[in-house]
Amino acid sequence: SLTADKENIGLMLPNSVENVVSFFALSGYNRVPVMLNFSLGASMVSSMCKTAVVKNIITSRAFVTKAKIEETIAKLEENGIKIHYLEDIAQSITIFEKIRAWFLYKTKQTPFTQNPSDPAVILFTSGSEGSPKAVVLSHSNIFSNIVQTSCVAQLNLQDLLFNCLPMFHSFGLTIGTLFPILTGAKVFLFPSPLQYRTITELLYELKATMMIATDTFYKVYARLSHPYDFRKIRLCIAGAEGVKPDTRNLMAERLGVMLLEGYGTTECSPLLTINNLLFNKYGTLGKLVPGLEMRLDDVEGIENGKELVVKGPNVMLGYMYEKNPGVIEPLKDGWYHTGDVVEVDDLGFIKIVDRVKRFAKIGGEMVSLTAVENYAKEICKAEDFKCVAVAVPHAKKGEQIALVSNNTQISRKDFIDFCVKNGISELYAPSVFLVREDFPVFATGKADKVSLKKWAIEQVEG
Repeated sequence: SLTADKENIGLMLPNSVENVVSFFALSGYNRVPVMLNFSLGASMVSSMCKTAVVKNIITSRAFVTKAKIEETIAKLEENGIKIHYLEDIAQSITIFEKIRAWFLYKTKQTPFTQNPSDPAVILFTSGSEGSPKAVVLSHSNIFSNIVQTSCVAQLNLQDLLFNCLPMFHSFGLTIGTLFPILTGAKVFLFPSPLQYRTITELLYELKATMMIATDTFYKVYARLSHPYDFRKIRLCIAGAEGVKPDTRNLMAERLGVMLLEGYGTTECSPLLTINNLLFNKYGTLGKLVPGLEMRLDDVEGIENGKELVVKGPNVMLGYMYEKNPGVIEPLKDGWYHTGDVVEVDDLGFIKIVDRVKRFAKIGGEMVSLTAVENYAKEICKAEDFKCVAVAVPHAKKGEQIALVSNNTQISRKDFIDFCVKNGISELYAPSVFLVREDFPVFATGKADKVSLKKWAIEQVEG
């Protein structure tokens, strides 16, 4: 055998049938798929492989060429990692092996009986708040979250879910791929969310009834599509980033589709909360899915909101870190600190105030950087406006707020005028305004705040 029992095997493939088959094949033969984000570059992928102790990777020659990741492959091979191409694997399969596989399929036999508490997949955090960590999810974690999702967003045998989010992202893997497959529905996997017009045409041709995407992509789909493209869609779930009111309104008014916002983390397989057709409140992330315990912890210096901490069957086995490769470090007492400051109303609807790490301490006060971004979007009405607020060093005050945007028109005076008019503290007015047209983003469309902050600090410090 080329690989060992319970070995972590890298999967570097786009959304495709081949990716799904490879995933289930590895799982069926007691290997653990490691979903690698090939878009992050050679250095980051190498770091991921080191963290998860990946010695073998499955990919495709055609994909490597099309995705232009030859440099990444070369770097991995330099590090001693063996690359196995699907084209070669297909040619090496003998007639005997095909007959044996057919027999196993017909008699519904499985090569291994899995332990529910064993690792099922290794994913990586997006790195939006720091270096990516390996997240180890068990079979029980995945199945629990699928059952939890089924309770609040039911699929039936006639449904077809359109998934254009990558399988190396927990939203794209569990909700976009495994959820429909394991509940008997159909799924159409599309390799990239960026082919906007092609996607809207496919929704029409396939008569898709359900879709998952992020706010960034929904806004473009709604703007470029014909209303009839969404004629069969009954459910659109948005996650990975907050849904803006204008996106929600555009989907409803132009397409007649209700956008249901959910919230989750890779560590929770991922779904934690969701709005559905029965319990829906605009401006919130919905209610906790069934089977989760929740507690709210105080955060020093923050008066409005508390940190959301959860415990349940979908919460991960633990992290793997690069400093201690291959070793799962479990959570203390099973409680997962989300790092999100939230408010919970009397009905149980949850609203995120900000990330614990996304506050700047200005004049002794904790200022939400997300609030700064929202104010900037109200001030600058440009449709293509993008911005990220970051905390950067200040020689005397310790910290100051820098706003990185793609618009040269917005200024500190605009901010102060807005704050005075709306009764908001002037502490929310950034001190530094930086312009950058090429915003680095992740595959989900979410801004890469880590690299933007690093760039902003370089600009400020010269």
